[in-house]
Amino acid sequence: MENNRVVWIDYMKAISMMLVVVYHTPERYQILDEGVIFNLGVPVFFFLAGLLYNPSKYSNWFDYILHRSRQLLVPYTTFFVLFYVLWILVGRRMVGGEEENIGLLFPLYEWATGQPTVVVGTFWYVACLFSMQVVYHLLSRLVPRRWCMVAVSVVLLLSTWVCYVHEWNIGKAFIYMPLYAVGHWVSDKVMARGSGNPLRVTVDALLLVAGIAWLAWSATIADRLLFRYATVAGVLMILPAYVDAAKALARRWGSCGVVTHIAVYGITFLALQNYLIGVIKIVLMRTLGAGVFDQYVWLKLVVAVAVMILIYPCSLVIARYLPWMLGRGRMFDKLQNYRNFAS
Repeated sequence: MENNRVVWIDYMKAISMMLVVVYHTPERYQILDEGVIFNLGVPVFFFLAGLLYNPSKYSNWFDYILHRSRQLLVPYTTFFVLFYVLWILVGRRMVGGEEENIGLLFPLYEWATGQPTVVVGTFWYVACLFSMQVVYHLLSRLVPRRWCMVAVSVVLLLSTWVCYVHEWNIGKAFIYMPLYAVGHWVSDKVMARGSGNPLRVTVDALLLVAGIAWLAWSATIADRLLFRYATVAGVLMILPAYVDAAKALARRWGSCGVVTHIAVYGITFLALQNYLIGVIKIVLMRTLGAGVFDQYVWLKLVVAVAVMILIYPCSLVIARYLPWMLGRGRMFDKLQNYRNFAS
C-alpha cells in the first residue's frame, strides 16, 4: 500500500465508489440515480484526479503518456480480455435475448475505440479519464497558467454542442474536463483548507442543498447533452461540502486499511461490480420472483453493500498475486527502471 497518502481523499474515493455501485444496482430511478447518485460518484473522480495532477513529476510528454497508460490502459485491456473470454463462453447464453445477436468481434471494436458497452461497460470511465488527462496535459504545456486552463476547459465543454466525438469518450472527456481543471486549479487551497468556520460551513451546506436540488432537476432534462452540462454545475456546487465531510471522517476515524485499499484499487471494484450485481440479480429474481427489486426498494442498498464486500477479497487476491493486471508489479517496475536508466 502506498505511503504518504492523503487520508480524506481516500475516504472521498471510497464513498464515491460505493455510490457508483449503488447507481448500478437495480432498480434505477430517474431522479435519484441519474440525477443525484451518479453525479455524487463518477464526476467526483474527475475532480479528484485533477486535484492530484502534478505535471512537474514528468520530465516530458512521453513519460506522462507511459505513466497514464500503465495506470489506465493496462487494466483497461487485462480486464477486458478476461471478461471478453467469459462473455464468449457463458455470458452471451446467460443473458440471452439480443445479447446472443451481438457479433463476436463487436466488443473488440468497442475496446479498440474506447467505448465499451457489451464487455466491462463501466470502463467507459477509464477511456474517458485517459482522453481527458492526455488532452489536459498537452494543453497545460501550451497554456501553463491554471486559471487559463479552466477557461479552455469550459470552451471544450461547449464545443461538444457542435462536435461530439464518441471515440475514446472524447466528447464526455470535454464535458467533464472543467471538473478536472477546477480540481487542478484549487488543489493547493483545498489541501490547506481547514475546518470549523461556522460561516463557511453554513455556505457549504446551502450549496450542498442547492446542488442536490439542481442535480435532481437536471435529471428531468430530456436532451442528454444539456443534462450533462447541467450536472457539471451541480457537482461544482456540492464539492465543498463533500470535501468537508471527507475531511471530517478522516479526522474522526483516521487511516483505514479497507478505505485505502478501495481508493488504491478502485479500478478493480469498477471492473467487477456489474458482473457481481448481475449474478445477485439473477439469483434473487429466480428465487424470490421477477419483481423483487420493485417490491423491496431497500434491496438496492443491501445488494450494493454485499457487492462491495464480495469484491474486496477478490481485489486483495488480484493486488497480491496478479498485480500485472493493474499495471503494477515487478515486470512494470523493471520496465520503468530500464526507462529511467535509458533516459
